[in-house]
Amino acid sequence: MEENKAKREIIIIGAGVAGLMITLKLAQSKKFAITLFESGTREHLSYDWSDDVERGVFSTGLAPLPPKGHADKLPWTFVTPNNEFYIQVPQSPEHTDYSIDRKTFSYHLLDQVILAGANVVFGATASELILADGMITGAIINGSEYFADLVIDCSGINSKLRSSFVRKFSIDDVPIASEIFYAYRAYFDRTNAVAETYTNKAYLRHMAHSGISWCIDRRDSVDVLIGTTKKITDEYITTALCDLRKNNPCLGENILHGGIIKQIPIRYPLTQIVANGYVMIGDVAFMTIPMLGSGIASSIKASDILCRVILSINDNDKFTAELLWKYQVSVFKLFGADHIAIDYMKRWMLSIEPKTLNKIVAAGLLLDSDLAVISRGERLKLNSLDKLKRFLAGYKHPKLLLKLNKVLTSMNLGYKLGLSIPEKYDRVAIKQWRLKIRKLLIGVDPTLTNIS
Repeated sequence: MEENKAKREIIIIGAGVAGLMITLKLAQSKKFAITLFESGTREHLSYDWSDDVERGVFSTGLAPLPPKGHADKLPWTFVTPNNEFYIQVPQSPEHTDYSIDRKTFSYHLLDQVILAGANVVFGATASELILADGMITGAIINGSEYFADLVIDCSGINSKLRSSFVRKFSIDDVPIASEIFYAYRAYFDRTNAVAETYTNKAYLRHMAHSGISWCIDRRDSVDVLIGTTKKITDEYITTALCDLRKNNPCLGENILHGGIIKQIPIRYPLTQIVANGYVMIGDVAFMTIPMLGSGIASSIKASDILCRVILSINDNDKFTAELLWKYQVSVFKLFGADHIAIDYMKRWMLSIEPKTLNKIVAAGLLLDSDLAVISRGERLKLNSLDKLKRFLAGYKHPKLLLKLNKVLTSMNLGYKLGLSIPEKYDRVAIKQWRLKIRKLLIGVDPTLTNIS
């Protein structure tokens, strides 16, 4: 008991993958008294759909692979808005992701969290951060004050704690409507239709909307996602399902499970995710791949970084923004800078006319290797052969070639801006860095407003 009192207190809000992973890593260190608060119940932990997760986070030991609930992901086939062109993404063995069942993975992590000695409290809703003398000292949970040396926010895209953080520290980087993806996901019964060549179809700008849909034939069921940057209505879901059935005869009429709408972040990570006594990780910090919204691998990598930074802080030092800033820098250097580049590509693809996207694919200017790299959450790195292929394909379409070249140049600039993150915590320097990123993206997405 005395040993527990001597340990510094860390409270973690939200038992998604990010929350479970950072809880597990910190609990395994045995250096802190850890409490994980989750607003939902244990019975309803996570939701019943699968996500693609980079194989490397398991093979390198960053996360424990569950004994069941995973399989090799089948390669994506991207479909143009006019449904005429199918681009199958090449998939090498080393880049074959796992398709992971979220519920199975979450309960696997929860079991290990409890074995590691962390305290887990369900039915606990955090509503506000507690600020004293410029330091976050805890959070209001179910109306009561809980004090801690560090609050780790993993409470998702609509975090009330992030809103509290923005108000208390006057942070000027907050997500806007176009950076949130509304996704309907359901698993339907499968008809007895003959299996097609392409099983994992992702529809770019489906029905000319600013989003993406997919239809995946899993043989025992059909996995459907319908997503857009606008709020989804029942009428839109019905229309989209009818359109998908025209091109996917395997798609049945009956929902086996799922049928829910979730909000998913689709932008580069927030440019300030630390403060004195407070840090964000996962969806709350917008750590998903902007093109497809996959975020489990990023959360696992970020949790490893954050754990190492926390453990490096001297027992006598407070968890200040200056010391926690190393976490933010490492996140941007590992994947955040790549995500800025991908975010630029995503905003461009959502801003152009669907017919322009059709023409670019028809001209051979957007290659299957391009989509393979972007879907993995990496920026395009064009070698001389790639440039030659694009030139040979596009010399008859100079205007399209110039447009795409501008996009690729801007993506590279976005990546370099991400890497130029200030090495030390300096709010003036951070704001200047943030403004440069936002200025670049405003060029392709006028819905963004500059920061004053």
